[in-house]
Amino acid sequence: MTPDFLKIAIIDDFSTYKKAVKLLKYNLVNIRHIHKPPHRCIIMDIQKYMHDKLVITRMAILYDISKFENKFITRI
Repeated sequence: MTPDFLKIAIIDDFSTYKKAVKLLKYNLVNIRHIHKPPHRCIIMDIQKYMHDKLVITRMAILYDISKFENKFITRI
């Protein structure tokens, strides 16, 4: 039986959490909610190991939610 590994980690932006996700040493998507101003940012890291080397592709996503029309608007 093959264990199911974590594929997506959703964490706060605490350095301890970021380090723990890297120490897992397998491919996953790490989504971090930033609690610092402007409070509208999410960082998404795609973490892949290639030839025992960690390669991270990072995207910063700014979001805004319209309270009146229930729309979710993002800028990447």
